[in-house]
Amino acid sequence: MNYKFYLRKVFDYTFYCVEGIDEWELLALLGFETWTPQLIQTLINGVLATKDSDKEYKYQTEGDQLYIYSNSYAVQFFNLRGGKKEAELKLTHDEFISFLEDFKKFVEANS
Repeated sequence: MNYKFYLRKVFDYTFYCVEGIDEWELLALLGFETWTPQLIQTLINGVLATKDSDKEYKYQTEGDQLYIYSNSYAVQFFNLRGGKKEAELKLTHDEFISFLEDFKKFVEANS
């Protein structure tokens, strides 16, 4: 997958942003969260627990903009401000975990 992380500073706030993959535009909403390596690892662990199991994992970003739902089928992303009841994006567990591991490295390097 081709994507690039970058920081955007606005006043005293730092936003983590993603560019380079059109179908991942929804993940730009990650920029509104106060991300730490520990929080990303919690998300990784939650998603991994649902792979090949009957467990569910739910995560909602600060400000209630992005809702992530993971089960044995896939990881699904809902833009709560969009009002759609269908997932905006669906990824395999492996795709999302790979993305999160890269994101975690970026956050660690820029914290």
